[in-house]
Amino acid sequence: MNLGGIFSTEWLDNLMSATFLTKLKAVFGKTLYQTKYLSGNVAINTILGDLTFNNLEIGKKYKLTSCFVYTDTDVITNANVAALVNGNNVDYVRMATSGTGVVKVTSIAIFDALGTTLTFETTGFGNNNTIYSGGVIGSYVILEELPNHEATTQWN
Repeated sequence: MNLGGIFSTEWLDNLMSATFLTKLKAVFGKTLYQTKYLSGNVAINTILGDLTFNNLEIGKKYKLTSCFVYTDTDVITNANVAALVNGNNVDYVRMATSGTGVVKVTSIAIFDALGTTLTFETTGFGNNNTIYSGGVIGSYVILEELPNHEATTQWN
C-alpha cells in the first residue's frame, strides 16, 4: 500500500521493527552511571575498596568524576589518589596544600577501559593526611558509561 506516494507501509513496518528500535535505543538510550562514596576516613596508603568498580567492558568509553575532601596538619606536596584500570592510570588527583585546612578537589577523566576493574589507590600519605568520608559532602566518585562519544580534533 502506498500512503500518498511518500511512504509505503513496508517502509513503515521496517521503521518500527525491533532491529531498528534496538539500534535507535543504542544511539539515544539511557546513560548508565554509578556513584560510590567513601564509607570511612582514610589516613594511610591503601586501595580505597569502597570505590572499586567491577565489570567494566574492555574497549568501552567511560567518564570518571572524582571528588575528594582531605585535610592535613602541615604542608603536603606528595599525597595523591590514582585511579587505575587493571593497574593502568586513567586519572591522577594530586593533593597539595600550602598550609593546613580542608580542601575539596575534583577531577574528570574520559578513558577507554583496558581492563575490567577500576580501583583508587592513595600514595604519599603520612600521619598528617586524611581523606574524608561523608556522602555528597565527603569523598565520592561517579563512573558513567559513554555510549556514543568519539574524540575529535575539529575544534583546533
